[in-house]
Amino acid sequence: MTPGDTLLYLPAEKIVIAGDLLINPITDALGCYPTEWLHTLERIDALDAVVIVPDHGEPMRDKTVLRTTIRILRELLSAGKTQGPAAWIPTRHGKRFCRVCTTSCLR
Repeated sequence: MTPGDTLLYLPAEKIVIAGDLLINPITDALGCYPTEWLHTLERIDALDAVVIVPDHGEPMRDKTVLRTTIRILRELLSAGKTQGPAAWIPTRHGKRFCRVCTTSCLR
């Protein structure tokens, strides 16, 4: 999740418009802020939504894709933390990337 991400929850209608925080059928954006993204998806999961509108794909009438994305992010973050410094590789641009999920900002 970045400062430019937007989430809209319509409680009376029980609809979440997730924008690019969620993609159906599976996310293709792992090079962002995975810790914050995971926390935001967990907050979406806690909402009483019956419809989730993703950035791409059909609206979802259950939380299967949401919970699968949460599980993937948890596994990637855990693997990156478990490997510690060994998980990081330098690049020619001076950034460091995680070998597990190829993101530059794993915390």
